[in-house]
Amino acid sequence: MFSNNECISDTGAVPKQRPPALNYIDVTEVFRMEAQKIHTGRLVVPSDFDLTNAINALEMMDSKMDTGLLDMQSNDWKFDTERGQPPDVILWLMDELLSLEMSWHLGSSLTQTIFTCLYVEQVLVNFNGRLESANFSQHRSDIEAEPSDNLQWILLHVVFRAYVLGLIKACDICRRRLQCEEVMEEEDIITQTYGFDMLQFVPCSDVLSTLSESLETLHAVFRTSTENEKRILEAIITRMLSRKQMIEWLELPATEYKSIRRLLLEMESDIPKFESSHSLGRPLSEAFSIGIQGRLESNMPPRFKSSLDYELALDTYRSLIHGMSQVILIRQCTNTREFSDFFRAFSIQRPNQLPYTRSSLFRCFIQGGQVLDDMPIREVLISDINHFSPLSSNLMEVSIQHPAYEKIQQFYGKAEICYQNWFSIRCNNRSRLRQNLCGAILDWDSLQVDSEGLECSSDMIDFSDSIPSCIATSNSKESYIQPLPFSSWVYFRKLEIMMWVVFLGFDLDIYKLDEWSLMFWYGDYILGVLDNHLNRTQLVLKSTMNIIQENNNHRIKTSHKKEMRHKSTKFSIKDLPSSDAVLESLENIKSLKEEISIYRELSHSYICILAVLSSLGCLISFLDKSSVRSDRFRYTTPELLYNLRLKAFSSVGVPELPSFESYQVMNNRDGWDDHSLLNDAYISLSQARKKADSWTKRRVPDHLQDAEVRCRQSLVRSCIGINIAISQLKKMTSNSIDPSSVSVSIQHDKFHPFFPVISITDK
Repeated sequence: MFSNNECISDTGAVPKQRPPALNYIDVTEVFRMEAQKIHTGRLVVPSDFDLTNAINALEMMDSKMDTGLLDMQSNDWKFDTERGQPPDVILWLMDELLSLEMSWHLGSSLTQTIFTCLYVEQVLVNFNGRLESANFSQHRSDIEAEPSDNLQWILLHVVFRAYVLGLIKACDICRRRLQCEEVMEEEDIITQTYGFDMLQFVPCSDVLSTLSESLETLHAVFRTSTENEKRILEAIITRMLSRKQMIEWLELPATEYKSIRRLLLEMESDIPKFESSHSLGRPLSEAFSIGIQGRLESNMPPRFKSSLDYELALDTYRSLIHGMSQVILIRQCTNTREFSDFFRAFSIQRPNQLPYTRSSLFRCFIQGGQVLDDMPIREVLISDINHFSPLSSNLMEVSIQHPAYEKIQQFYGKAEICYQNWFSIRCNNRSRLRQNLCGAILDWDSLQVDSEGLECSSDMIDFSDSIPSCIATSNSKESYIQPLPFSSWVYFRKLEIMMWVVFLGFDLDIYKLDEWSLMFWYGDYILGVLDNHLNRTQLVLKSTMNIIQENNNHRIKTSHKKEMRHKSTKFSIKDLPSSDAVLESLENIKSLKEEISIYRELSHSYICILAVLSSLGCLISFLDKSSVRSDRFRYTTPELLYNLRLKAFSSVGVPELPSFESYQVMNNRDGWDDHSLLNDAYISLSQARKKADSWTKRRVPDHLQDAEVRCRQSLVRSCIGINIAISQLKKMTSNSIDPSSVSVSIQHDKFHPFFPVISITDK
């Protein structure tokens, strides 16, 4: 319907307050008659209606697509947000808002969660920049004072209003901190506010003062209440205190990690009280509505209210608190190996940490180019290189006048970006983690080319006396091995990333079961290359340690001389790394080799198990071209599938991707019977279990104790699960069980993410 006396301003804009129009013309019939002249399938659009508008357009008058109908069909305007509510209703409203808040942290939009509360909407609509204006009034700017003995009025306009303000402020702080590259917008969490100001510029101190004043009022009311009311009021006080503690925690800087930990422990201790008192609340379902989606500017179809079951909401709340308690432990790490172990254990956890927890870890670790607020990223980078392959003092402190200075600084600049991204990526969700690591492989491969070019340049000749070669003996032949500290470190990190990409595929169920043998074979190949690289580095470090000890012995014999040089070497003791640094690197490599050895033994055990399953007919081999597989190979071949599955590694220069023919030769099981394969699998598994038990008993720093121990224990559980699968296969081979009566499934829960367990059961 259009008015025939519509007033338009000179600028062409319709004024907000239109003058009353008494005469209207009904154009419905006119539109209907004109629409009948349009042939079916014909679309009439204006000239400025482009493809983007077509995609964003919503079908009008369809309740499933037209969001505007929600407001027209709702009765939200009938709900009185100014009327006081009894204590049991206030208690339920607080619990329901907590459930909606946790649902938002799990990925639902604000219009599906806390914005569905009519009280929250009224506060946001009234807010004009002053905290006093954020109230439940529907018709006036300020709520008039009611008698002090009106309990329901006090509970709503003093206590519950303060709780709502604390909720909105907490969500706003989290929302702004979540707008970073570690969290995927619209994938991990939705931060869109649809034009509402969520108290962004209101200081936390003002919100805390409001919460404190409401608590004082609540305690005064508590003293004059009946016994039944006191039970409910006590539960409300607990929730108000917890909300106040949350604001205090979010306001504190990361440097105050001891205070943060204390607040988190206090919040966690209140969760059992939440559980025991939840039943005291009385629902008020009409206080929540999805009609707000029709009152906001949105191009999305209507969405349901996303509220969690209260027990699940408390589990999510507990997970948030526990995750943040873990995050602040990063500030107790003292070296790069502890940093790496912390991020590894954090990112591998099941279930995945909440988006706010993951973004907080990176923000707590690196901010403004500083690690833990006081260490430049370059200093940590050089420390990490030293931790793997110690550098000599004159190579670490190159003079600015030296020709190699500029090239070394360029290498450090590129390495900083790759190194920082390595930590940033591990704060992504599990799917994005693997995807972004695939891209990181190429970055580190490019960095390796740069590092090799640097170490082979003529400008580095001056440092050759500071980098001792070692002699390796193979087949009675001696060869000199150059340490190459920069490229050696880059190669190690690149191989580590490649290993993660391979094994994360098992955790994400990316591979089909018949592809497991291929991926465990390639994972074993990468682990073998990494093990050889660590052996090479270990050999260089031992040679360096021998030279240091010889120089120390010679220094004792010739202490009266000012300059001390070994009679058979050209290395000055002041140019060599310290013996403590070399010993620390050797211990680091020993620990890495133990972990790699466990992974290799488990991979070999899986390859044997999968070969037996294929032999028994429970699993179709990746290389099988029998008639049973004819449908799969109608449009492709095993070689194309091989290249497709390993595409992420095809562009890597070193290590080169093995050819398909090599894979065929290495996986040729002709001459192997099922009994021999199972025995081989059991031997590998026994070795893995023995090493895993030993590795689990290794000392772990206190701040890494929780996550690291759980990670190692899950590896032991995977060994136990694989042992059960081997026992089941032995029964099948000995009893000649029909494969069609056997069900093969995958179990992830409580097992190591890299090694889910194959379960073999009767159908």
